[in-house]
Amino acid sequence: MFTVRKEKFISVEDVPDTYVALRSMATAQYLSGGQGYVRCACKTGCKPSSKCKCRGAGVLCNLKCHGSSTCSNK
Repeated sequence: MFTVRKEKFISVEDVPDTYVALRSMATAQYLSGGQGYVRCACKTGCKPSSKCKCRGAGVLCNLKCHGSSTCSNK
């Protein structure tokens, strides 16, 4: 059963006519960069000069990257 609500919602004219994927929008709302699926698997300790995938994304490495090995990006 439906009931009539008295609240005012936005009108159709106020909705922008652009397409944004749901996952992209959700990722943009998280401070950590989404669901945390960025993994680097670096073997050199994620030095600033290396091409670390996590460093490039601006997130810290975690245990899923390269286990308990030493890392300068933790």
